[in-house]
Amino acid sequence: MKFTILIEPEAKQRPRVMMKGGHPLIYSPSENKKAEDAIRREATRQLDMQPIKKDVPLILKAVFYRRKPDSKSKKVLYPVSKPDIVNYLSLLCDALEAFAYENDSQIVDVIVGKRYGSPPRIEIEIEEKFNEGRAKEIEQTVINLNA
Repeated sequence: MKFTILIEPEAKQRPRVMMKGGHPLIYSPSENKKAEDAIRREATRQLDMQPIKKDVPLILKAVFYRRKPDSKSKKVLYPVSKPDIVNYLSLLCDALEAFAYENDSQIVDVIVGKRYGSPPRIEIEIEEKFNEGRAKEIEQTVINLNA
């Protein structure tokens, strides 16, 4: 499945700690939830599907396009600055969990990029990763169907 989410990419923020009754309480910043909800809303609008079953290994391809600041030269194509690409990826994987796939642990291969681009967006592709034996089985099935 391929789809594009037209939002400014957000990076996952680190959990926060506060003291309550003398005990530490760990919580996720509200910005994380807002960004995950925005991704889910847009993905739900574009796709009508059930999550991919949990025993299926997946390949996730994602490119995060950020708005280029006016102060950057036209020659600069890549944002070699914070936030880190893994923080973008972490938020995206969590947002798509239970929607595109049952659990983000299913993702076994990742191809990811961070670019400047207009409009700001996240281009996403998720596909099943077949092991070699499964690929041969599918190929044989196709051959048999064509015979």
